[in-house]
Amino acid sequence: MSYTQYNGVSEVNDLKEWLATVYTANDDIIPEACQSTIDDKIRDHKITILAFPDEDTYTSVHQLLLTLRNTGLGDNVQYLMVSPNSAHERPLVARFQVQKYPTVVMLYGEDWEEGSTKVFKRLHKSEVRKEILEFYLTIMKSPMQKFSLASFQTEVLGTTNSSVPTLVCFLAPWAKDVTQYLNVLERTRNVYNSLGVEMKFGIVDIREETKIVPRHVKVTSAKSVPFIVFFWQTEDIKKGQQQRLFSGSLPTPLTVYEFMTSSSVPFQDSDGNTLYYSATSTDTKQSQVCATCSLTTTTPISTCYSNTTLLSEEEEKFFYQAEYYQRQYEKQRNDLLIKSKVKGEGSDTLMTPQFTQGSKVNNAMKDKLQTLTDSTWSQTIETSSTNQHPFHSMSSASVALVIFIQADCGSCVRKMDVFQDLARSFQYIGHHVSVYLFNCTSSPISCQQQQIVGFPTVIAYRQLSWLDSVRCVSTRLQSHYTRLDYHGAIVKEHILEWFSEIILPTVEIVDQQGLKNLTMVEDVRLTASIYPRSVAGKYLPQVSGVETWYPLQCFQLVCERLHGQASCYAVKTPDIPQREFREDGDEDMVVAQVEMFRRDGIQLLLFQLGVPLISLLEDEENSRIHEFHTPHRYTLKAGQRCEDDHAMCTDIMVDFVEDHRRLPVTHLTLKSFHTSTSWQRRNLPNDLFSSDLLVLIALVHKNDTGDDSPLVKNLTSVAYTMYNRIIVTTVDVDEFPAWASQFVPIDYRRQVVAHSSNITEETVPSLYVYPRLCMVNWTNHRRAAFYPPIIDFQLVNKTDVHRNLYTDEILQFAKNVVENEKTMMIKTEHF
Repeated sequence: MSYTQYNGVSEVNDLKEWLATVYTANDDIIPEACQSTIDDKIRDHKITILAFPDEDTYTSVHQLLLTLRNTGLGDNVQYLMVSPNSAHERPLVARFQVQKYPTVVMLYGEDWEEGSTKVFKRLHKSEVRKEILEFYLTIMKSPMQKFSLASFQTEVLGTTNSSVPTLVCFLAPWAKDVTQYLNVLERTRNVYNSLGVEMKFGIVDIREETKIVPRHVKVTSAKSVPFIVFFWQTEDIKKGQQQRLFSGSLPTPLTVYEFMTSSSVPFQDSDGNTLYYSATSTDTKQSQVCATCSLTTTTPISTCYSNTTLLSEEEEKFFYQAEYYQRQYEKQRNDLLIKSKVKGEGSDTLMTPQFTQGSKVNNAMKDKLQTLTDSTWSQTIETSSTNQHPFHSMSSASVALVIFIQADCGSCVRKMDVFQDLARSFQYIGHHVSVYLFNCTSSPISCQQQQIVGFPTVIAYRQLSWLDSVRCVSTRLQSHYTRLDYHGAIVKEHILEWFSEIILPTVEIVDQQGLKNLTMVEDVRLTASIYPRSVAGKYLPQVSGVETWYPLQCFQLVCERLHGQASCYAVKTPDIPQREFREDGDEDMVVAQVEMFRRDGIQLLLFQLGVPLISLLEDEENSRIHEFHTPHRYTLKAGQRCEDDHAMCTDIMVDFVEDHRRLPVTHLTLKSFHTSTSWQRRNLPNDLFSSDLLVLIALVHKNDTGDDSPLVKNLTSVAYTMYNRIIVTTVDVDEFPAWASQFVPIDYRRQVVAHSSNITEETVPSLYVYPRLCMVNWTNHRRAAFYPPIIDFQLVNKTDVHRNLYTDEILQFAKNVVENEKTMMIKTEHF
């Protein structure tokens, strides 16, 4: 853990400026692994490094992964962490059989299957250090074959009829300069491939494959690791297969060629023609590989290196001095306390005087939880000090979790241990997450504005104040946050599971192939084609100058404003070499075009550099995008382009997506239903959750959500019949079982508990049999109408219930509720 000491004067403004500088310099984290998306994440990358630290080693493991990510080995490698006490720790620990801490598992993404536990390499405790991880990363990224005992016997020793030589490099992670040695060998392979040399290259990790060398390799003269042995078959079959130890110091193209020719190892092409090599035989730079390399002498063969405990000072602190990290944590906590005090009155960890319900509350508020008041609400939630950070990290969102309580609230007292555990768990997520306690008894104004009616209430606020210094912010953004309400049991694991999805970035950067590999399950997707600003001038038009290019941050704002409504991807353009995409910050990217895709096959170009917006948005040839929607007018001048006014363009894209994202039947998610924003929104009839339209929710199993499902076809017919009177949606009860179970009358769950002794896998409460329908008003999450009609509580055998919902009965139910909303809506659990 590192520190930055403040040596300035004791002035608030100076402290703020210093803290902002520290924040900017350290705005880098390793993403948290999520149980629900881990398989997709692994498949999206060639290599995934998944780390499991404990509390004592979390900081050092995090720093170690950051260091690796910033090296040349970071390309196409994904780094994830499983934080201690997080919602995903237990299932992921069980899945990957983690028994020691810290543990790092290294995984291949190619051909990864759902639920797989296939690990290329598992490292734990003293093995989790930079040189060993670099070693295995180099091996994983290498195109050379990794031999096991079985494959070595088959593919190296078993090729008695082939004259193609095989070069095998024997290495181990404890050897000095092994990574550089392997890089030299890989470059030699590339040079030989470009020349058409018929030759195989392979690797053997002698630490893992302990039987290959003593059984099959003659290396009595080998004095260092790594070493190379050539295997080949001579023309004289009686002599059998030959092997010879490479005697050169480094396996450059020239030294390998000279060794092979002097040892009568064939140096031929695929047609059997003898080839000749010299350092000047090719114009490629690779022919000069490592002419100036300077490596130290390779490591003498010895077992002491594989179990050494001679670690650096940093590693000693990492593995053996937990007390050291406890002291560091205490200092960091004190620094954060100073930062909190700078924010203003009430942000410190002080107990609100009016809340006096027992020692649990006192201890929690004193030890872990910061508090908010009416006087500090705006500066903390709406205009947080993060606005001094000019650009927002694509890898994380700044999120504040606020727990609303009040005096004389017994549930608040009983759940205080849960809130304290949450605060303890969140400290491992990163500095971009804050947890606050808000007492509505002593500060009622903010609670009234936020419409808090029950206690305790848990709400997350994604903060957007970082946009203050970006040109894409319009005057419509008066307050900068997105609100996401938690609806579920006050249980730490449930809240962490929900929260881990909220902090994910709204925009994911992928390449073209990565985008093609993503199956579209969401209703709406936006893709932005991005270029590095440093080279964009070679490829993009400069009609109004390079400063007018639409920045990636503006597209990120579009996606933040559409949070929960659309998924967003920034796609690295295939028009330029991928090496041009550096890892030096999101602010270096510009957007050339933005496309909108809908799950029903609709596709539209929203913006293209140099093209007037009105010609794209009112494209009559793409008339299907305007089906199901009434005409709209946008305040656009003739010929106005996106680069002419970034803020205007951002607003127009958000408006257009909100106007046209509605499908006849929309797949509803927990996030989209419980997300709201603080900025001004138009109340249009096409808005998915307009307060004027009731929402028909079909609670269905996953096999009833597809476009070919008879139920979806019936719902689509109803949607077109009543398109200007209701919104038609589905909720996948297999994806959101807990949420689906809350669409029931008030006290229904209490009756479920009372009858729990009679409930089995087959015998269930009647309202837990699907499909069924609900009609709700999006502004009221405690009233609904139901179909089939509600009867007294009863248990049924779900295998005996075969329910089909036909168009006529769905239509009749919807019309009855629209015409008799007050009489048909009944009080429900809070959904």
